[in-house]
Amino acid sequence: GAQQQLQELSPAEAIKAAKAAKTADQVRFSVTKGLTQEDLEAMQKYAQSEGLERIARGALIEARLIEWPGPTEAVFTTLIVVVMVAGTAGALFVLNTILAQSAELFFS
Repeated sequence: GAQQQLQELSPAEAIKAAKAAKTADQVRFSVTKGLTQEDLEAMQKYAQSEGLERIARGALIEARLIEWPGPTEAVFTTLIVVVMVAGTAGALFVLNTILAQSAELFFS
């Protein structure tokens, strides 16, 4: 069986084959529902790839599986971020002004 096949390989090839078999069993993605045949084929190619190719394929698959927000939700979320950044900047400006005035009074 599989053990017989591993014995026929060189030690380096046997290690590589054993790692490949082990890694293939551990491949998991964040989404398992609503996958298309194209998604499954891409996942299979990912499982068989190595190195930089594996990293790139994994990133592309994950990006494809993300449930991206609609335009309305994206605009609303962006506005929340802009308001929070502006509010934080304003609060830090006020704090900086108070500390600068205090330092001038204290050190003059």
